[in-house]
Amino acid sequence: MKKLFIAFILIATTASCAFADLQVVEKKGKYGYADSDGKVVVKHQYDEARPFVNGRALVRQGNKYGYLQEDGKVLIKPEWDFIGAFNKDGYVWVAKGKTLADSKKGVYHEGKVVIPAKYSTVGFFNPEGEFDVAPGRVNVSKTDSKHSQTDMNFSKLNSADIPYIYACGGYNKYLLFDLDGKQLIQTSANLFAIPSDGILLATEIRNSGKYEGNYYKLDGSKKRLFKRNVYYPADEAAKNKENLYGFKNGTAAVCLSDKAYLIDPSGNRVGKEYSRLESGGREVYIYTSGNGCGLLSQDGKEITGADYKVIIPPHAKNTTELFAASNKAGKSGYLNTEGKEVIPFEYEAAGVWVSDRGKVKTSKGYGMINSDGNIFINPQWEDIYVTVEPFDHLWMKSKKDGMWYAVNLATDKVVTTSPVKDLEAQHLAGDKAYVKDGEKHGMVALNGDVIIPLEFENSGTVERAYKYIRGLGKNRMGTTDKHRFLLYSNPNTSNKLADKVPSEQWDY
Repeated sequence: MKKLFIAFILIATTASCAFADLQVVEKKGKYGYADSDGKVVVKHQYDEARPFVNGRALVRQGNKYGYLQEDGKVLIKPEWDFIGAFNKDGYVWVAKGKTLADSKKGVYHEGKVVIPAKYSTVGFFNPEGEFDVAPGRVNVSKTDSKHSQTDMNFSKLNSADIPYIYACGGYNKYLLFDLDGKQLIQTSANLFAIPSDGILLATEIRNSGKYEGNYYKLDGSKKRLFKRNVYYPADEAAKNKENLYGFKNGTAAVCLSDKAYLIDPSGNRVGKEYSRLESGGREVYIYTSGNGCGLLSQDGKEITGADYKVIIPPHAKNTTELFAASNKAGKSGYLNTEGKEVIPFEYEAAGVWVSDRGKVKTSKGYGMINSDGNIFINPQWEDIYVTVEPFDHLWMKSKKDGMWYAVNLATDKVVTTSPVKDLEAQHLAGDKAYVKDGEKHGMVALNGDVIIPLEFENSGTVERAYKYIRGLGKNRMGTTDKHRFLLYSNPNTSNKLADKVPSEQWDY
């Protein structure tokens, strides 16, 4: 289950594909459209006109926006203060208001109103189970054409994949509609799992410190699967894996303090009852029974017995899903979704499977293994920072000196000539790393060369410093650059020396 959040994506409407022969023409500061023979089809009446993209053209009349269709006729009247770009299924958001954040938003589909413009946010679910929505937290200047609020995409998702439109009507008022605009549910819950099997899992946290959740039928009946909402401790959810999981392939896992089980879309229990269940990725669940755990299929059949002490689900970013597991003899390896031990249980420890590789430990130290079971980083390291992104290098801590080195994953060779004392794992990147020494923060390249000096108070400042020097076309921050950056980034600075001395003349 994922928490609702407001996300927005800026795209440029520069697609080269156009289905109409109409071209933008200008006359005395006004714009219209002419055909290939030069005949004016749409008279010069707009203050802004864009080329046709996928059979539609964005136009502005005064400060109001709309769209034309490929024959030049009006598709959406230019009466909106803000408007989005069409998604691949022909849906587009519109809004009226002084600012985008405070505007009322609605949805059109191929020129027809689907959702009236009366909501603070509208959007679709995206494949990660969160919402891809019309922006609701930014201010866009209507007088600044370069800002181009009209280049905001409504959704990158094919609407038919997850055919529900989300809307927020204010505090504690959240709604789902079908693609034709029929309201399916209104709830005060603001935490949602991705809808599946015609079921929505909706929960919210109460002042009592408990989650209140239920499963709702999305057939317009507003029917709940349970007679009353289910309460479970929010502060215990992370520790005990207590949760309600969204539906996938016909079942959902209900995990309470004293029991866990699967249910079908009618709310009936499927299979056995367990002490705990958790999602095991795309295809299976992990169950706990007695003193062991195993893999459970989505139809409630046990794929393995409860033969393992620990099973760790893979990260989402994998081609092949493998489960790190430890058997009751204390040896670790990897299982596939069929329950086969595809990587032998001969290691002291095995880490989360991510980017189609895993971190394993032998008596000699940590190393890396691929999906064929082959070691490609020799187990000799005290620790390895494994990243979600499939970088060509990873940082590894030496058992000899306790320092961190970058290692080429293809050659198993160290590339760092100046090792690093400490890393900030959450900020690792492919060709650089955020580092720290005590309370001082900085950035280094793979070979250990300093990019940003270890002289800043936190990683956020380091990130801004890096963006600053990249904006100057440089690869590293020198002393002069540091002084300039500190001067410009200090909010208390009222006198900027650059106002009196051109920047190219600075020498410190």
